[in-house]
Amino acid sequence: MNRLRPALLVFCLLWHAPLFAAELTTIQVDETDGSYRVNIVAIVNADAGAVTGIIRDYENLPGVNPYLVESDILAATDDVVTVSMLTEVCILFLCYQVRHVQDFTEVGPGRTEATVIPARSDLLHGWISWQIKPVDAVPGTTEIRMAAEMMPDFFILPWIGPYQMKRMIVKITADTIQNVEHKAKQQGPPD
Repeated sequence: MNRLRPALLVFCLLWHAPLFAAELTTIQVDETDGSYRVNIVAIVNADAGAVTGIIRDYENLPGVNPYLVESDILAATDDVVTVSMLTEVCILFLCYQVRHVQDFTEVGPGRTEATVIPARSDLLHGWISWQIKPVDAVPGTTEIRMAAEMMPDFFILPWIGPYQMKRMIVKITADTIQNVEHKAKQQGPPD
């Protein structure tokens, strides 16, 4: 009888997995010489195609990232979409507005990469990579892998420092992933 309990537990977890909310399985934020690097892995209960569509809906990104004030497509070709975004974040009692213009490239199914254009941004450098794929073991569930690096081109008060910046990056990431899942569930799989 004791041998059945682990198998039953695994079955119940897999059977009821779609009821759980988005889960950040890995989140790592590191700072080196003022440059912040983020790595996340999240599991969301939504279709991979819908999640990819939301990430690539550049004009509507403020609908999933509550810290984006605006997101406008400046130019688009078959290969590259240039997007201007304005992020507003408050750390303790200081609020920052950060302009970042990025060139987005759809590398393949579920894979999107972007590079910051420093001359048009409040960042000295930056990039982001999204990898979105279905979780085969649990239908209707998607794995999101996001890696990014950015270096602000503005003064951050020393007493705010890397600790508070890391906390804000974690908050932005968690809120965005939750919102992506919610919006993807509402939309359902693409036709």
